[in-house]
Amino acid sequence: MSDVALCQRIPLRTNDPSLLDLSDAELYVGSKMLPDGVEIVSYLKRYIASRYYFMVEEDKTPLEIVVTPCDYQITVKVFVQSLPTDSSGFGAGDDHDEILRQHNSLIRHPIDTSQPIKVFAGNDVMKYKIEEAYSGVYIIEVLAEERDCSVRMSVTTLPFADLIYPELPRDRSVTLRPVSRSAVELSWKPSPSARRNGQPIDYCVAVNRRRHFRTHCAAHAVKYGDQPPTAPPDIGFRFAWQPTSDYRKPEVAYRIAEEENDGDITTTKQGVQTVGPGASQIAETDNMLYECVGNRTRFVYAEVFGSGVRYYFDVFAINRNSNTSATYSGTQAISRNEGKSVKLKNGKLVTVHLKRNVPERFFVYNLERKSPEITFQVQPCSGKLNVSIRSARGITIKSLKNISRLETIAVTDPQPGQYVIHVEKHGRPRSTFFRIVASSDPALAPYPNLPTDVSVQTFEKLNTCNSVTVAWMGTGNRQKYCLYARPETPKTTNRYQDDRCVGHADRPKSQKLSCRYFRATSERRSVVTENVRNLSPGATYEFTVYAVKKNGMSLPYENLIVKTKDNC
Repeated sequence: MSDVALCQRIPLRTNDPSLLDLSDAELYVGSKMLPDGVEIVSYLKRYIASRYYFMVEEDKTPLEIVVTPCDYQITVKVFVQSLPTDSSGFGAGDDHDEILRQHNSLIRHPIDTSQPIKVFAGNDVMKYKIEEAYSGVYIIEVLAEERDCSVRMSVTTLPFADLIYPELPRDRSVTLRPVSRSAVELSWKPSPSARRNGQPIDYCVAVNRRRHFRTHCAAHAVKYGDQPPTAPPDIGFRFAWQPTSDYRKPEVAYRIAEEENDGDITTTKQGVQTVGPGASQIAETDNMLYECVGNRTRFVYAEVFGSGVRYYFDVFAINRNSNTSATYSGTQAISRNEGKSVKLKNGKLVTVHLKRNVPERFFVYNLERKSPEITFQVQPCSGKLNVSIRSARGITIKSLKNISRLETIAVTDPQPGQYVIHVEKHGRPRSTFFRIVASSDPALAPYPNLPTDVSVQTFEKLNTCNSVTVAWMGTGNRQKYCLYARPETPKTTNRYQDDRCVGHADRPKSQKLSCRYFRATSERRSVVTENVRNLSPGATYEFTVYAVKKNGMSLPYENLIVKTKDNC
């Protein structure tokens, strides 16, 4: 198989439809021949050198070789061998047997790779460029030194035209801006490839506490694991001497590769396999965020916890069509916050105290799977609040200012991922309480439903010196309504007005007048009425209606102040 790999001649750039399509992933699996202008992915075995071949047929041809390690240290050597010139080599005889003659010629001229023309090592992107390369067979020898790992390679004779990799802007830096005590915003300049060349460019972000990632495939390998890519179901050049029926079977191809101690090749368009991380990577994966944000050039990271913790931020530009990538200059920061974001559990109500010197808090809700809707509810107990909700990509979904009562924000057709809720005081910096809950299941919502009109009315013509008739609007959901009353005196405190989170269960039983279930069947039949008797003549009463959810919370309507008639 290795002899066949050395003799296979890759067709030159041409519009001739009779030649093989270079974009076909099946052509290069196991062949060790590198296509011109296409990035491939190969899997290396530790301490076993793998060789890959590229043919330059004319002198003074520009040549660029790019090798991208996937996180681990590798050594790369580049050799060159002159092309054979005997009668059985290139250009002899008719075109029909040309590839066969290449095969026989290279077998008779074994390649001498004693002196490499270039050697480099490391875990960063390695580039070797020759302005005017000599004709010959160029051999790229790659050795994995730390462990089995993936590597990406590309060779091109048109480095200024191929544009294999996304172009980075002149300013490749990633800007970091704190937006709260526990959140930072990343921003970067877009890749010129989208504007100049019309390439579909997306961006991915990696955040961790251990190190920078020099390549996108390194971050991907740590997050999802680095395993051999899956071979296409139909492989090979289909030459006459190949046992096509067996060679096309993946298990046969892998057996051949194992016998030769070589890695397998697949094109970048197949992508890196998404598999679980290995045991050695679990600790690093747990502390790592990896997320692709589409074509956005901003990202909010809202989990900066602790004090003195160093965070590393990396951004990658990805060509969606070819899956090639380029890495921006990463940045890092040390957290100095005293607080942290609060993680919201699905359907669990949280009560938060904002002290006088704490103006804001951040909350994080993780939607693990697809859901028709997410509901966010914020209830100020006192004072007024500003609330904003953003996705992990930094997109503001909803922003509310100066809220004083329960607000419900519904996000329809949400995408799985992280959502950041920012709550801050509005107005004077005084101490305040509020409640917050997030849920992807309406049944878990703790609050009852309230109508649009939450006023409580009275019928003056029906009121007497010892009775009052009050009314309020119900909803289409069957739920309980409780009516409370207390006499108004000069010594009466405004506790129930100052603390809007006080529920019916917090009121004295002596103030409870009645509780009843009600469901509005139509708009005309949506009014609930209650006649309150045994009141004192000429007295002022404050009436409060509570909508109560079964085994849940209660919400008050607006208070009603009524004075009974002096004389009956």
